[in-house]
Amino acid sequence: MRRATIEDLDALLGMARRFAVETEYRDVLDIKAENVEASIKSLMANPDSVCFISGNGTPTGMIAMLAYDHPFSGERTAFEIVWWVNPEARGDGIKLLKAVEGWAKEQGIHKIQMVAPNERVGTLYQRLGYKPVEVSYQRSL
Repeated sequence: MRRATIEDLDALLGMARRFAVETEYRDVLDIKAENVEASIKSLMANPDSVCFISGNGTPTGMIAMLAYDHPFSGERTAFEIVWWVNPEARGDGIKLLKAVEGWAKEQGIHKIQMVAPNERVGTLYQRLGYKPVEVSYQRSL
């Protein structure tokens, strides 16, 4: 695991393309390459965010978090922006999560919020000590 740099932009964009077509988000998000690129560049420039990548040579996984002060508690909190591992490298997912947990502790962050797009991922979080807080719903207008 290592922190991503702007030199990893093409690899991050490639993983974002896979995410856009290989996950259930393909049915609810119209992911645009130019928006993804702008978001990656913004995250890289933000001192309150981090992106780790996995893989030897070519990156095969990524996780990005954004830290903020929770508006109700004031607690320093990190929110998952993206967590993706290419299916052929799926053993790296937990390592990426542990890397951002370590980063969060170093930053004085007290809570991490992760997104579970399905029950399988939610079950994984619970096995790792995460607790469900709320469920999100979306409707196109």
